[in-house]
Amino acid sequence: SPLSHLMLGSTIPRASCRRATSIVARRWAHALPAHAKFLPAGEAGSAGQHMMPGGERPVACILGWVACGEKAIRKYGDLYTTRGIDVIALRLRPVHVALPVSRGRATMAAIADCLGAAENCERPIMIHGFSAGAYMYGNLLEELDSRGSAGLDIAQRIRGCVWDSPVECV
Repeated sequence: SPLSHLMLGSTIPRASCRRATSIVARRWAHALPAHAKFLPAGEAGSAGQHMMPGGERPVACILGWVACGEKAIRKYGDLYTTRGIDVIALRLRPVHVALPVSRGRATMAAIADCLGAAENCERPIMIHGFSAGAYMYGNLLEELDSRGSAGLDIAQRIRGCVWDSPVECV
């Protein structure tokens, strides 16, 4: 698989970013799933929003644990926003694990849409996952792999991953 390097920790050359040239293809913000919030850099403790605006700042995708609270995930989001990094904070629900294809993968597809948008194609990506968040990262990799070269462009912007108590998939 072209994305296997992300599981093994090796690197591959970065492909050129494919920017949309059509005004119709450019949108200013992209909808996130209802249980995800965009936390802008420099605004620790902000209310967050359900839309991700375009930009070039790095973005950290925090993949929370099942049934994590908003206050708890914001604590980790603030680690990034106070350092100039935008955050997508995803609070996992039991249904993400119970229905991995219809819910888990669909949720990660929506996040991949935001990360792959033309106005976000320069953003370096950091993944910070907790517990079943590692499982959701697997859903993200599956989604990116299914997108071919467009998914590879997103995958090549992933600069690092942090895992806290990841689940074991047997």
